[in-house]
Amino acid sequence: MNTPLVDSSFALLLVDDALARRPLEDAWQQAHSGGDETTQALLSAAALLSMGVEFADFRVLRRWIDRFNVARTSMAQVERDIDRGRIDAALVLQPSLDHAWAYDSPSASGAADRLLNTLRAGTWPPGDEGAL
Repeated sequence: MNTPLVDSSFALLLVDDALARRPLEDAWQQAHSGGDETTQALLSAAALLSMGVEFADFRVLRRWIDRFNVARTSMAQVERDIDRGRIDAALVLQPSLDHAWAYDSPSASGAADRLLNTLRAGTWPPGDEGAL
């Protein structure tokens, strides 16, 4: 996993989602070229969170949903808590973006439970990403 690429992409999205679109696409292409499914899943999660929470440009929503679904099913185990939270947040948001997923689906329910436990444990991400 390319941790600096993921973290810098999330940081840029939090500052300006419109400015982050091209770098996010470039970062995803880089991860895709390298066969890094974990980075692809996390970058896709970033795009979905931006679109769903910030109401960013939805024109490429289907592309990011498909990328997220493919990458997360084949990615390696995510080691960092913040990255697991990023994937879980996208899973919770997914039913509102893609009606092929039910709000009470096992993936959304499990992700919601894990996020709630993270919040209860006080290990929520700091600053803007926590708010996102």
